[in-house]
Amino acid sequence: AAQALAKISGPPPAEQDAVPSQGEPPDLEPRHIANLSWSVAKLGCGHSEPLMASLASAARRKITEFKALELGNTAWAFAPVLYPDRPLFKAIAASARTSGELEPSVLEKLLWSFSRGDDLGLAWTLLAQAHMAGWEVTSLGIGAIMGECESQGLIEDQCAVMEFLAQPGLRQVTTSTLALQLLEMGFAEEAARRLHAVGLWSPRGSGGVAPRARRALAPSC
Repeated sequence: AAQALAKISGPPPAEQDAVPSQGEPPDLEPRHIANLSWSVAKLGCGHSEPLMASLASAARRKITEFKALELGNTAWAFAPVLYPDRPLFKAIAASARTSGELEPSVLEKLLWSFSRGDDLGLAWTLLAQAHMAGWEVTSLGIGAIMGECESQGLIEDQCAVMEFLAQPGLRQVTTSTLALQLLEMGFAEEAARRLHAVGLWSPRGSGGVAPRARRALAPSC
């Protein structure tokens, strides 16, 4: 790994002027790129733009050869650092879609990484794929999307996450929990609408709703 880092970082400053520019990063194996990216992020060296740019370029060139774990580690490495690379994330997402079933830990890393920005499109696409395929999604993976939706004030997206969590037979319980969250955020009408859709609320009867929710909903109906 140290030799690979030396290759991708380039020669010492004193020697750089004597080395002709090659325009492309070194040809590293996918596992080396993933391990280096993870190590750089873990060591807090993500502020080095030349290094991160070189790693991102190397990853994009080999992304179709990455295994699922390598995709997860690379996505995680670039998510929290100061060098966001949208093309790389799109390439990782495209490769992940064709990698077969993803292990829960890999899916968690990808969902967390794709949720670290203003655009949650990649995270939603991956979550939808996981839902359709019946893959296990960890609480951390779901929590990453939920937290970002909350911080951005994306109410409809928060609702979609809660509905995703609803298991067969638990839709009313999940909707009731969601309604309480909507009420706390001041969206009484939306809470009432969703409760009504699952038969938990009407102006004349709401026995399945918690007393606190009934009191808060009364003015909105």
